[in-house]
Amino acid sequence: MAATIAEAETVSPYSEMMAYEYIYAKEGTSRSYVSKILGTGGGLPTKAIATVDGLLPDETRHTEVRDYVDARIGGFSVLVDGTPQFPTRLRAERNPLPVFYYRGDISLLDSRCVSVVGTRHPSECGELAARRVARALVGEGITVVIGLAAGIDTAAAREALDAGGRVIGVMDGGHGHEARVPWAEGGSRACAPIHDAGRPSL
Repeated sequence: MAATIAEAETVSPYSEMMAYEYIYAKEGTSRSYVSKILGTGGGLPTKAIATVDGLLPDETRHTEVRDYVDARIGGFSVLVDGTPQFPTRLRAERNPLPVFYYRGDISLLDSRCVSVVGTRHPSECGELAARRVARALVGEGITVVIGLAAGIDTAAAREALDAGGRVIGVMDGGHGHEARVPWAEGGSRACAPIHDAGRPSL
């Protein structure tokens, strides 16, 4: 996606978020489908909604999406790909993320990062290894990135925070989409201390 999509026009994060949720409200939607639709529609969710047949929801679904979005306004921030504020490191040539939801310090994305992820049912040895890796990374000034799942992810996050380090938590479904994520209930144990410490979740 072009990095200068917004140079000649004004982009409304709210409108793009609404359009993005409209697309995702369509049954059977996946990241690859969204990327295909956005490519056809010119890159922005609002353009896709306006140009691709069948994406505009009926009145009932429109109301559901609007209420869903409005109820979460203020709970997270939104960036739109193609605008100057969108993090360069998050741009992708394949299956790009058009709308990015986050909470916390977005500048951590510019720091050195290493992911620590693994099984949701680790052995005692595996959990200890995750903790040791996380603490070692913090000692080197590296930001620990986790998937907010129970198990290895949670162990790494807690250890990094206990060591005074930086943690980024990545939510597969995004903020407010926990119902789409099978492990969200267990992962919330990792998410809560990250939010409390002011670290970002993405």
